Amino acid sequence: VQEDVNLSAVDGQEADVTQQGVTITSASDATVSVPENFSQFDNGNIAQALEISADNVTIDGLTLEGKDAGINGIAMPDDNTLNTSVTNNNIANFTGSDAIKLIANDGGSSDVESLDVSSNTLTGLDANGINLDLTDFDDGTTDTVTVDSNTIETVSGTVIQLTSDGSEDVDLTVSSNGIDDTTQAATGIDVDNFQSNVDISGGSINGTDTGIISSTDLGSFLNISSVDLTNIGSSSAINVGHDTTLNVDDVTADGSSSATGLTLGSASIDAEVTN
Repeated sequence: VQEDVNLSAVDGQEADVTQQGVTITSASDATVSVPENFSQFDNGNIAQALEISADNVTIDGLTLEGKDAGINGIAMPDDNTLNTSVTNNNIANFTGSDAIKLIANDGGSSDVESLDVSSNTLTGLDANGINLDLTDFDDGTTDTVTVDSNTIETVSGTVIQLTSDGSEDVDLTVSSNGIDDTTQAATGIDVDNFQSNVDISGGSINGTDTGIISSTDLGSFLNISSVDLTNIGSSSAINVGHDTTLNVDDVTADGSSSATGLTLGSASIDAEVTN
């Protein structure tokens, strides 16, 4: 993609990447702009500005302008796509849905599959930020998911949502993301129902109601390290509500007078808090 793209598909439907192995990249700050009459619904489902429905697709360096349309920004709505990268994009002004929503699959083979959402900038969202559904990463290999170095501002829902069904073996890396909400209404990072260990490291979370929450079963270990949680609202900087081994190291937390630093919702959590 070498120039600006005006998203004006017939009947207000989304742009759809259907060819395997496609890389869409911008050499000149291309913009995908939602038209004023863009339909919110596609066959009864929430639509998206850019849809991924093929394997081995990379979306890199685009600008998506939502114009406050109640649709998803970049979405992979079905669990039949493999090896997806969404990197270095600017996504702004989407309302009521998800800026990035990816439902991932590993194809049922023994190959290691990957999902990479890194170095994106999301701003002006009256919506969720990054929403990854990893329910079907379940072929017995260790698949890789990376959520790294994203900058996300002004979100009304959950900034980073990572969900599984408890049966997957996923190498999940959540690192160096910068979250700045300031409304004290959103949840920073929500990680639920993973079989494998989860590592959340680096970065900052500012101005959310809850910083990091994990309310449903994880694997044997949850590590939270070197994260700055500031200006937390009336809930908790860290809230873990299930049995696990928890390590909290080199974490800074502050918030309102009614905020709690660390909330443990189970008597069977083996917790170690250092520094």
